[in-house]
Amino acid sequence: MPRKSKKVDLSVVVTVHSETIVGGPTMRAADASIDAAIAAGFNVERIIALDNATPQTTAYFTQDAFSHWQQVALEEGDLGRARNAIIRGTTVGDAIAFLDADDLFSENWLAEGMKRLRKAEAEGQRVIVHPEVNWLFDGAASVYWNPEQDDPLFTQYYLYIMNYYDSLCLTPREVHMDIPYVHRDIPAGLSFQDWQFSIETMAAGWRHATAPDTIIFKRRRDNSLVTESQGRRAIVRALPPMRVDKIAALGAPVPGKPAWDTQSPTVAPEPKMPVIKRGPAPNASTRDLLLNQMGMKKLYERLLSVEAPEVPDPAPHYGQRFAARVAQAKGRAMYRETAKVFETILPHFDVAYYLSRYHDIMDAERVDPIGHWLRAGARENRQPTAWFDPKLYRARYPDVRESKINPFYHYLTIGKAEGRICAPFTRFEEIADVLDLPAAKAQDLWIARYQDLQDRLAHGELGAQVTKAGVFEPLVEVTWPQAFQIKIPAFHSEGVVKRLAGLRVAHAQAEERTARAIILVNKPRWGGARRMEGHIADALVSKYGADQVVVISTEESGKMPEGKFPEGVRHIDLCQAVAGEVGTKLNDDFTQRLLVEIMRSLGAEVVFNVNSRTMWQAMTNYGDAMAASMKIIGCFLCNEQTRYGYWTGYPLRRFYRTFDQMWATCTDSQFLVDELSENFVLPPDQAKRVHVLRGPVDTSLPIVEHTRRTPRAQVFWAGRMDPQKRLDLAFAVAELLPDVNFRMWGDMVMGKGQNSTPKPKNVLLEGTYTSFTDLPLDKADMWLYTSAWDGIPQTLLEVGMTGIPLIGTAVGGTPEVLREGLGAAIPEDAGPEAYAEAISAVLADPAAARARAAALREMLLAEHTTAAYRKSIDAAIDGPD
Repeated sequence: MPRKSKKVDLSVVVTVHSETIVGGPTMRAADASIDAAIAAGFNVERIIALDNATPQTTAYFTQDAFSHWQQVALEEGDLGRARNAIIRGTTVGDAIAFLDADDLFSENWLAEGMKRLRKAEAEGQRVIVHPEVNWLFDGAASVYWNPEQDDPLFTQYYLYIMNYYDSLCLTPREVHMDIPYVHRDIPAGLSFQDWQFSIETMAAGWRHATAPDTIIFKRRRDNSLVTESQGRRAIVRALPPMRVDKIAALGAPVPGKPAWDTQSPTVAPEPKMPVIKRGPAPNASTRDLLLNQMGMKKLYERLLSVEAPEVPDPAPHYGQRFAARVAQAKGRAMYRETAKVFETILPHFDVAYYLSRYHDIMDAERVDPIGHWLRAGARENRQPTAWFDPKLYRARYPDVRESKINPFYHYLTIGKAEGRICAPFTRFEEIADVLDLPAAKAQDLWIARYQDLQDRLAHGELGAQVTKAGVFEPLVEVTWPQAFQIKIPAFHSEGVVKRLAGLRVAHAQAEERTARAIILVNKPRWGGARRMEGHIADALVSKYGADQVVVISTEESGKMPEGKFPEGVRHIDLCQAVAGEVGTKLNDDFTQRLLVEIMRSLGAEVVFNVNSRTMWQAMTNYGDAMAASMKIIGCFLCNEQTRYGYWTGYPLRRFYRTFDQMWATCTDSQFLVDELSENFVLPPDQAKRVHVLRGPVDTSLPIVEHTRRTPRAQVFWAGRMDPQKRLDLAFAVAELLPDVNFRMWGDMVMGKGQNSTPKPKNVLLEGTYTSFTDLPLDKADMWLYTSAWDGIPQTLLEVGMTGIPLIGTAVGGTPEVLREGLGAAIPEDAGPEAYAEAISAVLADPAAARARAAALREMLLAEHTTAAYRKSIDAAIDGPD
């Protein structure tokens, strides 16, 4: 469409799809805001974009009441695509302002936004302007402040956790021409076009500003796009600017240019003594008697001398009724605390906040909030103001906790001067470090911002805009109580602060560097099938280099054993990052989301999951989104059995759930490959995505020379002493061979229902061991391995390299090592007599048994090689031919 002859400063576009009468307040508020912009000297065009609109929607928005709006029909079926189409095909304004059909502009938004934009353009700045406050109402109630990009409380790291800026912004036309909105893909878990727009525009050098005292009122409905995205755990796409090695440069201040005036004080203003409204004084003699007993007579007389009008005229913007309740609360008398403490706390106690947060006190009209807090609230860990948390203050400072002094009084008289932290965030100091600010300075800035916003909401233009919007949509004002708890990024909330702090800890553990490959494990330890991650790491280091491999432990924290992984492989302790300390076990949606963001920020191309429960659970909510940017390879070992004998385990529970999301899957045995293919009837092309990783043997292990000189033969056994490893069977075998010593190593879990068989006298429990080579292998006549189910255990591969004769249960993948003529594979349903007979045969002809064991070693050397393992890893990563 050719541009109109008359210059258009601003195009206002209302996008609609299935809305009808909910758009009434929207359109009335939009007209009011446009009229204010026109009065301020701006030429504005009005457009309604009907994208795949329902018949009811079309009928509603084409009525005569909206005839002064240009109406355009689209068939995009996506909000991002619809916005792109309307910008290119219809709008002619130099700037664009979008509005969703169920949201509201504050009356001053367009005028003040255009003024802010013009000012920035005159100064040569490339800016996108946002309202200062987002006000959520209807299905949700929340208020949060938008910082300018150069505000000291802004950090680009916050964009990993939440989006600062809504898409209902005021944007120069050229921004949209260069950086169009992406389409949403909620079924795949990818959404939040406004979030991606924020990141991409920052990366392109655009600065994000705010227009003071302006508000976007965001309606939350059950079926809104945001609600749908959050319900499906959708996340923003993985973007290059968000990589760990690039994030610091995203939105960084422009060199040589001062930060913008953020319209806020830099230190907390001194609070003014509030006016106290008092009721009729009690009888003088009674009053004096009571006050003398409490030592408060002088204080009470001073308070009574203060002239106290009724509710201020005009009333605060939060309304006459609530203002009257606040005034009534301030007018209660008889504070049961020392005068000194009361006088100190009184100017800082936020009665409106206390009533808005604690509904029981709001409803108890005869209760004095300040007196309640002094008597009980502090003990109950209630906050006297939004910026002071008595529970965390005591927890941070043992001297306060031990002194029994009122924590708020301590902070006001001692703590503040000492720079102590009183904020209601457990990891406040870590976020201050992210902001590159001393903690006390960050706290002062945050408190100052909060107090400034409260002043402007209660008595300034910011609150006046809420009142005006309430004329169009009364539900807007239901959110007022949340305004006293306004969220100020980066200190948005405790959950956001913890997640952001955890992310920064993880980045530090990753040394602020990317990784092409990630290995996920449940915890850092040696033993059993957990060795798979070490072999995978060796192969990945060979493929990518040690500096490109990161291991993340997800369920339990701790230090990785030395030698577990090749030198140079980095380790992220997720539990430590989340909890801020070592030793915590965590597993919830909070941790899952954090894990997803860590992996994406590392820019990983491939992720191997080796028994990380957090990752398996994250696949439910974020699997499709993760698969869009990385190859996920699941590693499955054997199934398990419950205490009742029923089959369970990751191969049964997770294989079918995640197969379509995974790039490939791996097992340690051909047995499990065949079982999975048969159970799930995998077609040939899909079966190619299931790979066997035959654990490479340790070629440094030599054939052990037998040096036993004792008359009694020695049979070795080692493993986890749980139901899977059949201690009862091993004990029963030992009972059948009383002239043979059975030496057993492993962790004992007996006494918990796993094994009730008494230990025979010829069984020697030797405890645990760190390394296989620590065992006195030269004393072993043979090795016994018992198991109820299995893959290919590391123990069999280690013993197979020593030349020690090996007898074991033929179950799962063990026959792939215990081959006929090389070792003795006992049927899984055989009794202890079969094992005793096999042991006796070995002891009767040790030379022949040693020869078979040597042949087993040669087979392992030929088939279980490092080269073959690396080739299998390559095949899994590269995919089928």
